[in-house]
Amino acid sequence: MVDSQTVSLYKKLMWVFGGAGLVFLGVLFVVSTDSFQGDHWLVSAIDDSTVLQSASSIFHGLSFLASKVMIMVLLAVLLVFLFFKKDYIGMISAFLLILSGDIINKAVKDAVERGRPLEGIEGYSFPSGHAMMGILIYGLIIFFLTKHMNSQKVAKRYQLAITLIVLLIGVSRILLREHFLTDVLAGYTLGLMWLIVGIFFYTLVYAYVKPSAEKVFPKGM
Repeated sequence: MVDSQTVSLYKKLMWVFGGAGLVFLGVLFVVSTDSFQGDHWLVSAIDDSTVLQSASSIFHGLSFLASKVMIMVLLAVLLVFLFFKKDYIGMISAFLLILSGDIINKAVKDAVERGRPLEGIEGYSFPSGHAMMGILIYGLIIFFLTKHMNSQKVAKRYQLAITLIVLLIGVSRILLREHFLTDVLAGYTLGLMWLIVGIFFYTLVYAYVKPSAEKVFPKGM
């Protein structure tokens, strides 16, 4: 049975889901109609900045934190962590969320068919896979660390640090001119929406399988 606290958190997440959905649709509209010139202005400004060009190695390092290799490594570590915590429902949920998220990202890219800011870069641009998959994997890490950690103060520190990493990943994709600003915004919002779907799935299954469990949602949420 889902308790009143969980129902309250469901409602909050639904508001976040709705807000993210509206932002995503708004970004999709301006991209489809090519009515936002800020994307191209920002790319030109980055092109003209020698300081940003000289710091490209830093941005590549940040970008790597949400690369396919890193996503697979982080997922493997998370699955091992959940295995030792005997959270088998979490293992299945995390695996399915990352797999389905990658499929959704590719499907939207193929549907929109937006070119990259720079020529010669493989694949479509909208939405940013690094932003979307980054928010999914790091969001899962925040969720499960908070759920299984005893110290909520330490959990809060992890939340802030990981959130900063996700934001820097998105910034790096823009500064490397791998993506437009709107690509990253779309990746964040679509990823956040799918993360919420995954959390709903996990908590509902968890509450059904383990109705007597004390914590469905982490205390820090």
